[in-house]
Amino acid sequence: MLYTVSDFLATHSDQVRIIAGSGGLSRPISEVGILDYELMPGLKEKFRRNNFYERQLVLSTFLYAKDDPYQIVEAVKYLVGKGTSGLVIKNVLRLPLSDAALRYADARNFPLMLVTSDEAFFDVLVGDVNARVRELASAEFSQHALDALWLAAGDSEKARATARQLCPSFREECMVLFARAEEPLSSESFEWLRRQWRQGPFGLPYSLATSYNGGFLAVVTADGDNAQLPSSAQLGEFALGELACEQEFREIGLSEPHYSLGELGIALHQALEAAEVAARRQETLCCFGHLGVLRAVLPFAEAPEMRSFAAGVFRPLQEFDAENNGALEETVRTWYRVGQSIEAAAEILGQHPNTVRYRFDQVRQLSSLDRRRPSEAQQLAFAAAIQEAQGIKEALRF
Repeated sequence: MLYTVSDFLATHSDQVRIIAGSGGLSRPISEVGILDYELMPGLKEKFRRNNFYERQLVLSTFLYAKDDPYQIVEAVKYLVGKGTSGLVIKNVLRLPLSDAALRYADARNFPLMLVTSDEAFFDVLVGDVNARVRELASAEFSQHALDALWLAAGDSEKARATARQLCPSFREECMVLFARAEEPLSSESFEWLRRQWRQGPFGLPYSLATSYNGGFLAVVTADGDNAQLPSSAQLGEFALGELACEQEFREIGLSEPHYSLGELGIALHQALEAAEVAARRQETLCCFGHLGVLRAVLPFAEAPEMRSFAAGVFRPLQEFDAENNGALEETVRTWYRVGQSIEAAAEILGQHPNTVRYRFDQVRQLSSLDRRRPSEAQQLAFAAAIQEAQGIKEALRF
């Protein structure tokens, strides 16, 4: 995972603000450097060859520019040329920051930031940034953080805090995409997907793309004012088009939109559950919001009352199947998945529709539930939905 200028600003929002170059907030940071006297006239040729690099966040007080503030403009131009990530100025001498410097930073999308607090010390900032870069560079970090988010789904405050650890730039509204291939993603495949994500319409500084449980996971966030969450159709189209053009996905799951970052853990559950439904139904894309009654059942599928209800319907069918090599349970579950259609269930099961009708007569005798009566068909479908939800929960237990 990458640490960006946007993350730096979000983490230190009480100490630093951006004054120009806001178009470069997605620039990654891999280290911190301090500009002291390296560009001072008479000394700059000695230092300028190798002191500043790409992906480096540069900090400076510009003490050397006290007699010539135009040196700040020259420093901005030089650092842009070196490909550094941005410049943080602690203006202790209250030097004038010229319009030329601000315009140049804006034109080049080079983040120019100003320290606003006397409590912001360079050594502390350096330590914080370097620690965060190391943390995010760890292959295990995102896996562990997302595992923690998964477990915190029912605790909005804990989920919010964990989300901020994952990405300090996250906005309040959120949505999750999870995609899985036949085999766990290789590091090369993941890097290609991450590049595609960052170059696409949703690869904003306050989004996240990472690997999770062998698949590709993306979080989209928005604030509802300046940025809006995409629709399921837009996000699904991007996943099936731009992301899947090189990497063939077996299944893709999308969460519903959520309007509190404290619900990101719930969105994570929904995306993985939707992907599991897609796998079971042999579909490529599944949106949690389109799951019908299953959408309401999944969060409560493992409650004792739910287990008892499903067992009351299916236990006699399971006993009959075991004794007679039957397929009553499979028939009911298939009938439920295809929208309670006898003909569609018969086609999937490879049976004549009359055979499926006969099986449902046996189901009626064993369970006292007649699929031709709406209220009793509803009970059969609800029991099947509970059973499917329990299977999904079991598959995602880790």
